[in-house]
Amino acid sequence: AKMPRTNWDDMGSLQLPVPSMFEQTKIAAFLDRKTAQIDNLIEIKRKQIERLKEERTAIINQAVTKGLNPDAKMKESGIEWIGEIPEGWDAKRLKHISPRQSVGLVINPSTYFVDEGVPFLLGGNIREGEINTIKVRTISAESNELLHQSMLFEGDLVVVRVGYPGITAVIPPELDRCNCGSMMVVRRAESFNSHWLCYAFNSKVGKSQIDIVKYGAAQQQFNISHAVEFWFPVPPKDEQDNIASFINDKTCEIDETISTAQQQIQLLQEYRTTLISDAVTGKIDIREEAA
Repeated sequence: AKMPRTNWDDMGSLQLPVPSMFEQTKIAAFLDRKTAQIDNLIEIKRKQIERLKEERTAIINQAVTKGLNPDAKMKESGIEWIGEIPEGWDAKRLKHISPRQSVGLVINPSTYFVDEGVPFLLGGNIREGEINTIKVRTISAESNELLHQSMLFEGDLVVVRVGYPGITAVIPPELDRCNCGSMMVVRRAESFNSHWLCYAFNSKVGKSQIDIVKYGAAQQQFNISHAVEFWFPVPPKDEQDNIASFINDKTCEIDETISTAQQQIQLLQEYRTTLISDAVTGKIDIREEAA
């Protein structure tokens, strides 16, 4: 189950189509040439994806630290590692941005799990800026009310504490009043845009501070008491709205291009496998192809 294997007798009994030595040589040369071409195309696509991911990161970092106006007048933030920020912005600690920060259920959340019920989010469900509910665990409605202190509401932020610390997402409308385990919860407020703060957490501003305070060898994590002291460059609310909208539009375009490139890689890999299978079983005539 964990490590599938076979034995020598089964391997020795495999039936294989065996062409002449001349055809074997032609098939091998043909596949060497064709698979090299395919592998080169795959590598080009992978490099394209890496460049797009770097561009995506750069867009987020620039927008949350310097804003959208390249000609904006700058001032010193007062925080050495943040540097200059646009005039009209402030540098604030997380505890002064959100009205409340807390932690999800820590003690034995599995004792509450049921087959169907209210979604219960764990760290593994959280991606940067999104929540994967395909394999989400559930608890009963009664348990959810009992665990009201860790109940989540639309617009709250969840920040992974253990495993991949710092990864942040916003609770969408469809998960309003769900629950969570052992993550930092940053409560929403009218004074800030949740999606802007999410992008800031997932940017170099948030990640660099997580890197400083995280600990643990097998599973890295951080303490809430450290995270509430994190500094963020904070624009006015209307500018937060514009930044969040701008980043969303730009990253959606990039994500679509990345998804297309990933699909193309999958098709090339499938074509490579089919090509090898067809060549070694004689379904394509290599003698004419290689001539």
